[in-house]
Amino acid sequence: MKATKVYYTFIDCDDSIETLKRVSEYLYNKGLVKETYVESLLKREKEFPTGLQSEKGVGVAIPHADIEHVLEEAFVAIFPTKTLHFHKMDEPDKEIPVDLVLLLVVKSTQGYMKFLSDLASTINDEKFAELVESRKTEEIIDFLVKNILEKHFKVEQVERVKL
Repeated sequence: MKATKVYYTFIDCDDSIETLKRVSEYLYNKGLVKETYVESLLKREKEFPTGLQSEKGVGVAIPHADIEHVLEEAFVAIFPTKTLHFHKMDEPDKEIPVDLVLLLVVKSTQGYMKFLSDLASTINDEKFAELVESRKTEEIIDFLVKNILEKHFKVEQVERVKL
């Protein structure tokens, strides 16, 4: 089982691009990604949007860059102070409001599709949707770690960070 670190943060940005740039800069300064990461992340998000809307209408984005731009794996939960807008995964021309961004920082595709599938299912979980709607940060992180991350990774640490 691959090891990963879980980070979570609150961020005050006006749009999704600024948010992804700021988090990418943090990851680069921490030595987790290469300098090319931010460009890859933004390009991939533009070409293959990652906004998902749950059956309850909760918006979550799951952006990620190509694996060659990652040095060390991590999972970053981003809680924007203002609702962001991401293009919808299954309707790329449509934007949806997003209140949680789950940035996947992976350097191997092994088991990745199963992880994404489980993550997408979690987004439709009623309890998860209620937690996101209520913005119960610690409970959201706990839910993600116990119900998704620990099934696919050895979680080494969970840390709140400031950006």
